[in-house]
Order: sequence, then C-alpha cells, then structure tokens
Amino acid sequence: MAEKPVIAALLEYRATEHPEQTFVKWRDERISWGAFYDGVLRIASGLRALGVEQGDRVAVMMPNRPEFLLAHFGAICAGAAPVPVNTAQRGDTLSYLLKDCGARAIVIDDSLRAQYAETGAGLLEIVRGDAKDATTFEKLLSTPPVEIETEGGTSFGVLYTSGTTGPPKGVVPMRTDITPLLAMWDAMNVRAFDAVEFNHVGAVIPILLKQPEQPSDRDNPMRTVLSAGCPPHCWEPFQERFGVRIVEQFSMV
Repeated sequence: MAEKPVIAALLEYRATEHPEQTFVKWRDERISWGAFYDGVLRIASGLRALGVEQGDRVAVMMPNRPEFLLAHFGAICAGAAPVPVNTAQRGDTLSYLLKDCGARAIVIDDSLRAQYAETGAGLLEIVRGDAKDATTFEKLLSTPPVEIETEGGTSFGVLYTSGTTGPPKGVVPMRTDITPLLAMWDAMNVRAFDAVEFNHVGAVIPILLKQPEQPSDRDNPMRTVLSAGCPPHCWEPFQERFGVRIVEQFSMV
C-alpha cells in the first residue's frame, strides 16, 4: 500500500505545527522546520526526476553541514535508502562500501570528489559546490517540492559499522524496527528513576583493568554494565574488582 514515509510525516507535522521554529543551527545559519521540510521535499523530487526509485541506495558523503541533512532525509522521502559515508574513507575501503551497499547515486561535497574518483564507481553524482560535469545539489533544491508516497517496508537507510573486527557491515534499520524502539525508550527511560547507564563497547573494560588498582575501586554506585564485546579474560576480574555485574548483549549492531 502506498503511503507517506514515517520520517516525511514527522517532518510535515513539525513544519505544520512550528513552521518558523528553528530546527537546524549551523554557524550563523538558522533553518526553520518549514524551510527544512520544503528543502527535503525538493531534494526528494529532484532525486526522483534523476531516476532514483524506491529502494535505491543513495550514498551521502559530506562534512557536517545542512546539505547533509537535506540529502539524507530527502533520500528517505524519495523512498530511497540513504547511506552515510565517512568522509575519511578512500581507496579500497570506499570502493568496498559503495559496492557492498549497491549504491545507485552519491550526493557528495566537491572537496571529496577526488577520493570518490579513485573508486571508479560510476554512480549518478549530485555535487554540492563545483560540480563541473555532474548535477549540482543546488539544481535539486530548485526542483518544485512534491510529496511522494512509497510502498510499505521501507528502511531508514544503511548504516555501516566501524569495521573493528573485519570489513564494515551494513545494517538496514527498517521503520518497523525503529518506531517500536522509540516507544520503548520513552516508556522505559531509566533516567526517570534517577539512574545512569554505563554502556561498554570495545576496549573500555580492558583499559579500565589496566589502571592501577585503588582501595576505592568497589566504592561506586554502579550495579550493572551493559556490554558489547567484553573479552572473556576480563569478565570475572572486572566484576570482582569493581563489584559490578556485566550483562553481555548479542546481535546489537
């Protein structure tokens, strides 16, 4: 069934209820909800006009700036899946990511085009800044804004892991996964009970264990550590030294 993407509906609601309220602050620039939503719809319409269809992957390779947000949410509102790309990636790593995600197009800053050119990926290019022979981001922003309905089951994009244990893995969060999660976070917010979370990922626990032992190590209010990837040899020594319980989480990517 065709319907408006959840993200588009949320943006539309904010733009309708608070059109003049500032949503994005960047340097001296202020962008209201109304202006942002208008820009997102223009990018979505422009992408569709260039041939981007529902389910296509659109890589977004830009520094932190408003155009990144417009491209990201514009792709979603076009029914496509945005793929944020680390601006430091190049060579084989960048080639792998673009091929692995099956990107149809890339929205890129002109300062990063040389890195992308090394891959020879040959994607549809939309360039912010000096586009030369490619489509400009500004051209997409000049497209008349049109709301686009998409089929159900669309994703919020493809997010790649850091690649600490192998090649980065693409994670595809579906909207049917995210909306219940947001509701759960709101209903089970530990901060409402004056609690503080301690989440461990990677080398944090080994680093703490390497610090000189102190008589006060167990004198802390911590009860439980939520862990992702605690080395087996650190488990019992850490629990004993700091008087806490480690709860390991699996498939949390």
